[in-house]
Amino acid sequence: MATDKNGLTLSNQSDSGYKFVTTLFDGPLAGKFIAFADVVGDERQHRNNQHGKRVEGFFGFKNVLALGVFDDVRDAAYVGQMFYGEDNAARNANVDALFEGNESVVPHSPKKAWKHDPDYATMEKAKTRAAGRVTLDVQAALAAFHKTNAADYSVKATDAKGIRKAMNDHLKTIKKPKNSDVMEAARLAFAPFKKDAQG
Repeated sequence: MATDKNGLTLSNQSDSGYKFVTTLFDGPLAGKFIAFADVVGDERQHRNNQHGKRVEGFFGFKNVLALGVFDDVRDAAYVGQMFYGEDNAARNANVDALFEGNESVVPHSPKKAWKHDPDYATMEKAKTRAAGRVTLDVQAALAAFHKTNAADYSVKATDAKGIRKAMNDHLKTIKKPKNSDVMEAARLAFAPFKKDAQG
């Protein structure tokens, strides 16, 4: 795999341009870089759902564990890639240790010690690809919005069908919806259930 001049692994799949780093284009973490680990296996994914958010504002998925949020993509890449270690087994051991409360398995970045700039060309290509790619479906966005905002809404399990329909109806009005449009559809569909809106 290609690396930048700092020795950090680049990625053609990531929206950041770096392996084990994602970025958000809207919300409170817009423009930040989130180091993450893949969570593999049903038992680990179940534990990940129970584990709670490690990064406020990043909803994640059952198969993604956020490790930290950074202003510099190089710091995020270092943490994500060092956490992965030599192979999947090393990564799984670190995930298990983290679920047991051992935060020491999350590496610390050598902040401001970088001798070279990030690979901006790869980052720009990744951003352009991500802008035209929808990776969220309605159910994932519904679950993500509820997980992040549950305390502000009064929603029952029986409301989910209506929320999904409202989201789909909204998205039909958008020619080429992006992830941000799917999340906005979730926000609008949940709006009638907001506690302060219900009096």
